[in-house]
Amino acid sequence: MLLTIGRKEISPYFARSDLSGIARMIEPPDVDIPGNWSVLLARPPFSLEDELRLLSDNSISHLVTKNSGGETEAKLVAARLKGARIIMIERPPKPAAPTVADSGAALEFLRRLVTA
Repeated sequence: MLLTIGRKEISPYFARSDLSGIARMIEPPDVDIPGNWSVLLARPPFSLEDELRLLSDNSISHLVTKNSGGETEAKLVAARLKGARIIMIERPPKPAAPTVADSGAALEFLRRLVTA
């Protein structure tokens, strides 16, 4: 299994003795790494060739990734080409909050808050 979900969400995977694989992330995790897992610290973007090599060299059968909006195409294409199952975790819904388009609108919004 290849996990590309970030360091904050890996604990449930690390807690399962029936799962093993590689957890790729930018920063090291805050939890102990069990013996059935390895951590690969790396920063995207990754080329298709690099992703294919990672999947092949490690016999990856599953890719668990989250829809982060970042560089995901190479790993998804590589997983499809290698026949790995893909599990995509959706983004959580954005909280309902006011938004503005530019700094002028932000200042006007803050003025209204202060004078309300």
